[in-house]
Amino acid sequence: MNGQELTYLNRAIELAEEALEAGDEPFGSVLVSAEGDVLAEDRNRIAGGDATQHPEKVDGPVAGLDARVHALHQRRHTGRG
Repeated sequence: MNGQELTYLNRAIELAEEALEAGDEPFGSVLVSAEGDVLAEDRNRIAGGDATQHPEKVDGPVAGLDARVHALHQRRHTGRG
């Protein structure tokens, strides 16, 4: 892992900490282009009762990956998808 990747990882951890402080599960997500530009970032926002407010639901559409990200998430959490 290079220094720039560590910066992105640390930001994802910060977002996860923000989520935890807000009563959410501690997940953060940072979407980065191949050139190193941050395209989107978010944290879990499910404490309000909407279980679809995962960070990958925000980052995925930005990358044009919404359906694939959702399917991967489903497989990881339910074993289906």
